[in-house]
Amino acid sequence: MGSMTTPVPINYMQVMLNGLEIIGNFMYEVDAHLKLLNLLRTGQLDLNPITPKIFPFDAVPEAMEAAAKASNLECVVIRHW
Repeated sequence: MGSMTTPVPINYMQVMLNGLEIIGNFMYEVDAHLKLLNLLRTGQLDLNPITPKIFPFDAVPEAMEAAAKASNLECVVIRHW
């Protein structure tokens, strides 16, 4: 995943003769959230490996520090009640 702000030269003849397609989108497909929810609904995606770290609202600075240090499967949550 990445992006760039410089023009990318494309040989249109090569694209056309080889039947190539250029498809672009920003970040994710429009319906990515629906596909993700479907994986959850059908049991194909297990969220149990994600370890939530829950902080009360008055501990926002500590929560922000924990979020900065969080690993791939850690999720920092701030309770507002």
